[in-house]
Amino acid sequence: MAKFTLRGVGVAWLAVVAIGLLASESVAAQPVGTVATVDGAPFSANLLGIDADWNVRLRSDSGERRVAAADLAFWGAEVESDRGPLLILADGGRLAVDQILALAGDRIAVESNLWGRVMIPLELVRGVVFHPPAAFDERDKLEGAIASSTGEQDVVLLENGDRVEGFLRAPAPLVGPQPNAPDALSKITLEVKGRDVDIPLKTITALIFNPALISPPRVVGMHARLGLDDGSLLLITAIDPGPLTSITLPHGVRLSTDAESLWEEVVFVRPATPRVVYLSDLRPIGYKHIPFLALDWPYHEDRNTLGGKLRVGRNLYSKGLGMHSASRLAYELRGDFQRFETELALDAEAGRRGSVVARIFLDRGDGAWRAGYESPVLRGGEAPISVSLDVRGVQRLAILVEFADRGDECDYLDLLNARLLR
Repeated sequence: MAKFTLRGVGVAWLAVVAIGLLASESVAAQPVGTVATVDGAPFSANLLGIDADWNVRLRSDSGERRVAAADLAFWGAEVESDRGPLLILADGGRLAVDQILALAGDRIAVESNLWGRVMIPLELVRGVVFHPPAAFDERDKLEGAIASSTGEQDVVLLENGDRVEGFLRAPAPLVGPQPNAPDALSKITLEVKGRDVDIPLKTITALIFNPALISPPRVVGMHARLGLDDGSLLLITAIDPGPLTSITLPHGVRLSTDAESLWEEVVFVRPATPRVVYLSDLRPIGYKHIPFLALDWPYHEDRNTLGGKLRVGRNLYSKGLGMHSASRLAYELRGDFQRFETELALDAEAGRRGSVVARIFLDRGDGAWRAGYESPVLRGGEAPISVSLDVRGVQRLAILVEFADRGDECDYLDLLNARLLR
């Protein structure tokens, strides 16, 4: 009997351990990200969800807490999508899907493991990347070409480098994904100079929809960018929480999935709040670059100094500045802000090369520039370092990027999420 009791205790104990492990795995499945609030120091936390009133639920080592979206600069970081299909959206975002089901009328039918089968109005979609290039710069150029395209025709970009322009031929408008339709789109038909041309999907790098038919949304009221682990970056205007959670995109498009799956996939949240102003949204009062030899380097807003996306490690950054040594960039603050914050790192394009020192100078109203911050030597491949400066009463702010170890070789400094806080 004693032996039986011990065995029972052992089984029960193993069951408790197993339940504990499952619970730990459930918690671990939710990504941990840095929480940057308008007030207070950053901290690490899991995202538990966002409610209909835009309260962000977080769990840190000190327990669960809520932060109003208006008081949150961001949580987490965006990640890259290196696969297709990837819808490039008219609002500047992107939606990763598993397959394109149909192009019909004024909508595109897509399917993903997270959202199931959904219909997206074509006026919200600038194009589709089917096969993203492996190189970062080529990938950025392709997405940039789609986002900035002009003209009045649809364009197919082929993997052999050819470009075909015409008008997309589609069947009658779909009411919804059809049960008898093929599992995925296999070809695209363009009307080119009066005749139909069938192009197999496997030969297509990207499809650019007629830019004249695109309708970029104008969003008012509270909204936020939501980044997912599949590389999606969505502009959401409303959240309907519950076991089946829905998020609303511009033009009333709704995506729905179970709450647990959604919040496990979210890796980034950036609310639009008047308490946060990004330097990249302001016009500088001056920029000057001093070449090491003869090559002049520009600064870029929301791009690195090469013109590509701001990218450090596996993470992308939609907001920030790209600068090169040796340069100076200045802004007028007029005493309107409380703090300046950013994260400094050399862009992924620098690899393990590059080395700079970043300095920040402040003018508190007497016309004299005084040192406010000096970084250690920043080198390629290192993790970002955080900067937080009190700028109460500051009239002007200047950022200086200076040479360090090897002249200006690959000195691609990124000021990630460079922001002013009210």
